[in-house]
Amino acid sequence: MLVGGFVFVGIIPVSIAENSTTVDGVIYSDTIWTKADSPFVLTGLVGIASGVTLTIEPGATVNLGEYSLQVAGTLYARGGRSENNITFISKTAAYGNIAFTNGSASWDEKTGSGSIIENAILRSTSISVHNVSPKIYNNTVTGNINVDYEGTPLISNNLIVGDVGVHSSSPIIDHNSIIGGINIGGDAPAISNNIIEGGGVAGVGIKFEGRYSINITSNVVYNCSIGISARGSATIAKNLLINNDRGLEVSSSQITIQNNTIAKNVVGIKLLDVWTNAPMTITSNNIQNNAQSSIYLEDARSDVDASLNWWGTVEAQLINMTIHDRKNEPKLGIVTFVPTLSAPVPEAPNTEFTPISRSPLPSQEPSATTLDQTETRLSTQIGILELAVAAIILSVAINVSLVIVVAKLLRKKN
Repeated sequence: MLVGGFVFVGIIPVSIAENSTTVDGVIYSDTIWTKADSPFVLTGLVGIASGVTLTIEPGATVNLGEYSLQVAGTLYARGGRSENNITFISKTAAYGNIAFTNGSASWDEKTGSGSIIENAILRSTSISVHNVSPKIYNNTVTGNINVDYEGTPLISNNLIVGDVGVHSSSPIIDHNSIIGGINIGGDAPAISNNIIEGGGVAGVGIKFEGRYSINITSNVVYNCSIGISARGSATIAKNLLINNDRGLEVSSSQITIQNNTIAKNVVGIKLLDVWTNAPMTITSNNIQNNAQSSIYLEDARSDVDASLNWWGTVEAQLINMTIHDRKNEPKLGIVTFVPTLSAPVPEAPNTEFTPISRSPLPSQEPSATTLDQTETRLSTQIGILELAVAAIILSVAINVSLVIVVAKLLRKKN
């Protein structure tokens, strides 16, 4: 009978089946967050002190919830492929955030050291970069990336469901797939070889204004209200602007538009105003098959030279019908389009492109099951412990009772 009582205790699980680690406060010494100890659950703001490195192992999960991971030191989050990705989960993209702050360690490609987020999945998690140059490479990000002040961070080969904002900084933004847009408020970022769908701020694929001249080259921008909105000096070259309401919208800019394909938009190029002291070059582009207008002047009173472009035809009368200028409104300037090219520009991209695949994308907001997974584990583990303790108490009570009964029986017998 005594043995039976203890066997009853043995079938109740008393250990925690899965580990979870809660974290809060400032990390003051080099730390590793392992896959075995994950998920790591933030119960408050977590900071990495200056000079300190937090390493997150491949396959680890970090649940930011509604808190921020502030990096004043080094964040080394370099995941592996497929199931060994590092995963960050947040309540919403407006809450959970990884913030690289002033003084944190920039990435050094030669030494392979510094702050990096690579091969990670960031679900509803935004990234902010302030006066530092981390490497953000080959991730899936459902959230925004904002870069400001000094620094040249690398943002490359990511799938981003959200916007990339640049304010007084010069990041390298290349080879990303972005369902959203790029919004540039200053300095001179390098933007190249991205594919952008849908548009971010006000439906714009790439929007910039500022006093610095920037280069926008070899991007594909489609399904936006405006493909590229330019309000500053720039070179826009070798881009494919296709299936937008307006392929390119330019306002009072010293700008070069060359070797682009601007096709199958409602309006190819819209010029809001043109300054005679801000020369504009529109040459060697394929401007073709736009539904309403190839070039549309709106409040642009200066004349525009758009010669030596390919218009999909060499018939001057047909080309002229696709241009909205002084012949349509007397207050506007005149668009000169002759001489024209007699064939498409070979340096410009063709109209064939592969849209961004949506099938493997994580949802913008994680499901309740995903978001609460670690919290549920903790609750389950606590419940198991409570059950185990209750079982032990019950078993002890049973065994004590049995001992008392046996003792009484032995007394009566004697």
